[in-house]
Amino acid sequence: MKQQNPAPSITVVVPAYNAEKYIVECINDIRQQTLTDFECLIVDDGSKDNTKKVIANSIKDDSRFKLLPLEQNSGVSAARNHALTQARGEYIIFLDSDDGFNPTLLEKLYTPAVIHGIDVVICNLELFDRSSGRVTPRVLNLDKDKTNTVMTPKKYGINRIFSSLGNAAWNKLIRRDILLRSHISFDETIRIHEDMLFCSILMTRTNDFFFVDEDLITYRVNNQQSALGGAVKYPFDTIHAVKKLEQYLKQHHLYTKYERAFYALCTTEIIYSLDLIIYSEHFNGAFYQAQTVLQRLPLDKIDKDQREKVSEICFGTPTKYLQYVVRKAHEQIDKQCLYIDELTATNKKFYDEIGRVHRLVAPFSNIYQKIKRLFKR
Repeated sequence: MKQQNPAPSITVVVPAYNAEKYIVECINDIRQQTLTDFECLIVDDGSKDNTKKVIANSIKDDSRFKLLPLEQNSGVSAARNHALTQARGEYIIFLDSDDGFNPTLLEKLYTPAVIHGIDVVICNLELFDRSSGRVTPRVLNLDKDKTNTVMTPKKYGINRIFSSLGNAAWNKLIRRDILLRSHISFDETIRIHEDMLFCSILMTRTNDFFFVDEDLITYRVNNQQSALGGAVKYPFDTIHAVKKLEQYLKQHHLYTKYERAFYALCTTEIIYSLDLIIYSEHFNGAFYQAQTVLQRLPLDKIDKDQREKVSEICFGTPTKYLQYVVRKAHEQIDKQCLYIDELTATNKKFYDEIGRVHRLVAPFSNIYQKIKRLFKR
């Protein structure tokens, strides 16, 4: 009977769909990790290009990597869940095939996890826009006293636990036992915001966590249209995810404890999604679904910066909300124009003052030059 290798410290899960352009770089980034005790399960999610062949060729000489092919495209949630059934690591992390990873990513997440016995370790990230080449560092902006130290949800602030740690699975190292004990997996009926639902449920089951305030992941986006494309294709998924989170909290008698955190997440995500599809054919339907959800929330317990928009949705119509958004956009443009005018006026005063000083100094400068030339003789 063949003896199975000891369980690795970490299972790295990478779903890949039509990723032939990026998957080799992804594999190389994982292969070059300073922590070497890992297994990497790469799920080819029914790719139509050469992703499967490229993966097979890239990992053939490294036994830590394993290809798990799916016959047809089933979505990132199904791909991750499939790998989850095969995972053996003490901890697990879900990475994306088109992102970049610092060589110390696994080591810097695993070290505090082991030292402190932490359930979840989270890292910061930088955002890279492929179309513009722009890099935005430190995307997650946490208070310094809440980083690089052990946190409990209560100590961190339960009201912010869903919305301020990043609603992405790929910047979190998770103790695998938590997922197994609490039966947490990815909802395969949701194609966008599946991470939001997964991470929110995860944080209700987490005893403690640790935030490493370093940009250990480079999150690559094609452009701003990528988020828009998903929202238009699946216009109701955000609302479905929010409803499922509400249902989960109520079923497990957690709603009272996490209600303020739910309000913050619910309003932020719904407003963001609505604004993305405001000119699409699905906007009216999404608006009324959002209205149904938001009308159940107590307005006085919603964050002040969201309250006005929530009111416009709860007591308005799609047309009135569109008019409101356009009016607010014009107000922002007017503010920017006013700022530019003030800046221009300030600069003019500055340069006028420089000119005045120059005119005062110029005669003395001329005298100095004449004296200098005199002594040179």
